[in-house]
Amino acid sequence: MKALVLFYQLYKLTAYAFGFPYFPISVYDIEKVVDPQSPLGKMLP
Repeated sequence: MKALVLFYQLYKLTAYAFGFPYFPISVYDIEKVVDPQSPLGKMLP
């Protein structure tokens, strides 16, 4: 699976015991809204 993963700093959303919070977003879900000339758009298939 190809994904854009957003990582947040510890303590921003959860306690240290839960580790680094992260949220994967499938590139197939966002490829229609990403500008093809943007840095992310150039990395998409």
